[in-house]
Amino acid sequence: MVDENTGPLEATIKNIKKETLQKKKENVDKQREWLQIQTSLVHLTAESEEIGEKNQVLKSKTSILEQKQLRLVNEFNNFKTEVKELKAGIATMHIDTVKLNELISRHRDKQEALTNVNYSLELEFKRELKELEAESISMEAQANSIKQEKQMLLDQIIEVERQIMLWEKKIQIEKETQAALDPEVGQAEAKNMEREIHRMRLRLEALERDQERMIFEMERAIHKRDAIAMRGRGKKESDMTQASLLSKVATLQNKARQAAKETAALEKAIKQKSIQSEDISFQMDKISQDLKTQEDRAATLQRSINHALYEKQRCIDTEARKQRMLKKWDQICQGKGFDPTDEDRIHADKDKAMTDTQKIRDMIVTLQQQHPHLKEVLTRVAMLSEAQ
Repeated sequence: MVDENTGPLEATIKNIKKETLQKKKENVDKQREWLQIQTSLVHLTAESEEIGEKNQVLKSKTSILEQKQLRLVNEFNNFKTEVKELKAGIATMHIDTVKLNELISRHRDKQEALTNVNYSLELEFKRELKELEAESISMEAQANSIKQEKQMLLDQIIEVERQIMLWEKKIQIEKETQAALDPEVGQAEAKNMEREIHRMRLRLEALERDQERMIFEMERAIHKRDAIAMRGRGKKESDMTQASLLSKVATLQNKARQAAKETAALEKAIKQKSIQSEDISFQMDKISQDLKTQEDRAATLQRSINHALYEKQRCIDTEARKQRMLKKWDQICQGKGFDPTDEDRIHADKDKAMTDTQKIRDMIVTLQQQHPHLKEVLTRVAMLSEAQ
């Protein structure tokens, strides 16, 4: 609306000025708004760069985790394969263990049988040794008896020689008597008596030879008891006849022959006993060697069993360890386990595990020092702890 006191141009100028002021004000507002927008743009650019950097870091982490995932998947597959192999190995070891137990049972039965046989042989040997000792004592007594009988035979031979000398003396006296009375009387009887004396002398020589032979054979049979059943008899009268002398000589010869036979039989029995003793010694040596072989084999089997049990326990521990790792991996994949990127926790768990392992080692060393006889078992336990 135009003021009445002004003209149209002034009103136009005034409106233009008013519009100019309005435009300036709007321009200032637009500039202020532009500055705000520029500030916001700077902030947004900075945030975009920061988000891009974070995105790049996350991409890098994602790539690393994907690689770890691939590696863990491969390890998991390898673990599955190893678990299958271990199960097959354990099944084989179970079969081997059953076979070893059967072998141990058989060996135990054989060992018991050998022990019983050895004990029986030992008892038999002791009995035979006692019998041999008793027989030796008996033979010594027989030797003493034979010596006494030998002395008796010598006394009898001396008695025969004395009787011969008496007969010769009687014959000489008879000759002198006949010669003093009648040289022709009694010549035939004297010649017969001389021939008889000659035969008696020959018989005496044969008897002495037999006596020497019999003494030699008796000395060889000193371990024979009651070999010669000859007992002392009373002496005959001094006037022994020719028939009784011949009978006595024949008896002595028979006894000498019997003594020779018994001596030969005794020597044969002694030789057989010696052969039996050598056979028994050989059998004892063989049985001892077999027993030693069986004991060595038992020790070898025991070592094999210990090794198999150790391998079995090691496989079980390895499988359990892999099962634990597999379980942890499943927990990590499900987001239930610990964060694999938490290096501080990983180092702490590692240090704790190393500390526990060292404590176990120290404990095993202490037990080895306190119990040296369990050194082998404790060494295997230490090896198992090393494998954990």
